[in-house]
Amino acid sequence: MSAAIPQEWIDLIDQGHLAQAKEKLLERYREDKKDAQVLFLLGLIHFKQDDYDQAIEYLTKSVELDDSNDRAYEILGQAYGFKAERAGIVKSAMLLSKMKKAFQSALELNDQALGALEGLFMFHLFAPGVAGGDQQKAMEYLDRIKQVNPARGHLAQALLYGKQKQPEKAEQEFDQAVAKGGDDADVLMKAGRFYMNYQKFDKAQQALERYVALKPEDPSGRDALGDLMLHQQKPQEALDYFNRAVELNASFYPAIFNKGRALKQLGRKEEARQAFQQVIQMDKKNPMAAKAKQELQSL
Repeated sequence: MSAAIPQEWIDLIDQGHLAQAKEKLLERYREDKKDAQVLFLLGLIHFKQDDYDQAIEYLTKSVELDDSNDRAYEILGQAYGFKAERAGIVKSAMLLSKMKKAFQSALELNDQALGALEGLFMFHLFAPGVAGGDQQKAMEYLDRIKQVNPARGHLAQALLYGKQKQPEKAEQEFDQAVAKGGDDADVLMKAGRFYMNYQKFDKAQQALERYVALKPEDPSGRDALGDLMLHQQKPQEALDYFNRAVELNASFYPAIFNKGRALKQLGRKEEARQAFQQVIQMDKKNPMAAKAKQELQSL
């Protein structure tokens, strides 16, 4: 029997210290390449790092060894979905088929698997009919999400209104999501991002500050607040938030990239160049590395 995963390793993942967690898990993996939980957590880390190919590889091995982990199927489905967004038409269709199968496997194990319900709702809402999208099925999944988690139901309803180009109604749904799910960090982050994009800056700040209060060791909260400052043309305040995010996690490349953006706006081009180069050196295959290269070309 494989040894239990120390809670502190899982806490590292939850707090965004992915490099540290990966190092510990890889050491365990080298000792036992058939530990399904280690494979799952490695897949989760790569998913969080936007490395969907490696995430799929680890997660597929995990569910082959232990087909009772509905969460592993959920993350596998999400990885297939994000990979499909970057693929051509033919390959995308194949990946979406695998995504649906993974989500359905999760629901067979747990009919309240929220990530799978949300994934299938989004698939049927946005995919064209020729690719398998079905508006009626989307509404059925929406009803199930509302039953499982009312706050997430409001998020899903907001997506529907967004697709229908009704931003005012979408905003009302995000307001309800925050009111009912104020202790759900994912709800707060998604609401904060929505408010930010629609220039509802006061609401965005309130939601993101609540996120930080819930997850003070997670650098993504400070990173999002920094992005909010950039949206308001406040690069110095943005830089302060990005620096704080990097202090929490020196390998959190989104904040390093955004730090470069803030420095660029402040006219500190050499420091901006160093930040962008650091992102590229950290992981050349990551999509953010390509963005960093574009930023370097514009300096």
